[in-house]
Amino acid sequence: MHIAVLVFLAAVGPTVCAACLAAQDDTQVASSLDAFIEDRIPSNQLSIEYTDLHPLWGGLRLVVTGDGEVSQEAVRAPVGEPSRLSRDDVARLVRLILETKAWAQETPDRKPRPDEARAYLKISIGEHRSVMWEWYNELQDNGRLVRIRELMKDLVWKRARSQPVLELLGAEFRDRNAAIKHITVLEVRSPFVESTHRAVVARGIRGDRQFQGDFADELFGLFVLNDSLTRVLAVLDMFPTPRWRDFEVELARVTPDSLYLEGRGATYGDQPLRRSYTWP
Repeated sequence: MHIAVLVFLAAVGPTVCAACLAAQDDTQVASSLDAFIEDRIPSNQLSIEYTDLHPLWGGLRLVVTGDGEVSQEAVRAPVGEPSRLSRDDVARLVRLILETKAWAQETPDRKPRPDEARAYLKISIGEHRSVMWEWYNELQDNGRLVRIRELMKDLVWKRARSQPVLELLGAEFRDRNAAIKHITVLEVRSPFVESTHRAVVARGIRGDRQFQGDFADELFGLFVLNDSLTRVLAVLDMFPTPRWRDFEVELARVTPDSLYLEGRGATYGDQPLRRSYTWP
C-alpha cells in the first residue's frame, strides 16, 4: 500500500480527470492516514509534496517522506536550511491533514480569473485517492491548505519562531482545534537549574468561552519549550477538560527524567487526573 500526498499550484491548476474524481474514497483515505499514525502502515510508504513553482513567477517545492527525508527546490523564493523530520514531526503533519479533512472539496468550481491560481492537495493511498483544491488567493481566509503549507515550512526549516509564548502555544492548540482563541500559561518548570528545556502547562479555550456541546473547546496541554520560550520542542500531551471552566492542572513533580501531571475539578476536587511523562 503506497501513500502519496501532493499539493499542486499552477496558474489555472493541473487537469484532474473525471475518472480520478470519481475514484475518490474519502473514508478509505482518512482511515489509511489514521493507520499511518497508529504505525500500521510503514513510514516508507508515505510522501508529502508541496509545490507552488510557477514557470513565470518561480516558487517553492518541498517534499517530505514518511521516513523524515526532505528535499526542496526554490526559484526566486526565500528558503531555510532543510532538516530531517522526526517520526513525531511527520505524524503531526498527518494529524493536521486529518483535522482539516483536507481530502474534502469545499470550494465550488468556476472559471479562473486572470492570473488566478489554484492550490491542490492530492492524497493517494493504494487504490484510494482524493483531490481537493482552493483558490490560492483565498488560502488565508479558508485556513485549511495554508495551515498545512506553513506547518511543513516550520518542520522542514526548524523555524525558530520569535512569536510571544502565548502565540506559540496558541498555534499548537489550534492545530488540534481551530476554535481555540484564549491561551493561559499555568506553569513553567525546568528539570534542573542549568537545563535548556522548560516544561509548560497551558490552557486554551474557545473565543466566546461558552460551552457549545464539545469539551474539546477547552484544552489543557503539556509542552516542552527551549529555555528562552521561543520554540516548541515537543507536545507531550493535550486533552479536553473533564469539567467546563472548572478544572485545574499542575505539575506535581519534575525530575531530570520525568514529569508528573495532576488535575482535579476546581470546585469539588472530583475527576482526579494523574499522568506521567518522560522528558524528550
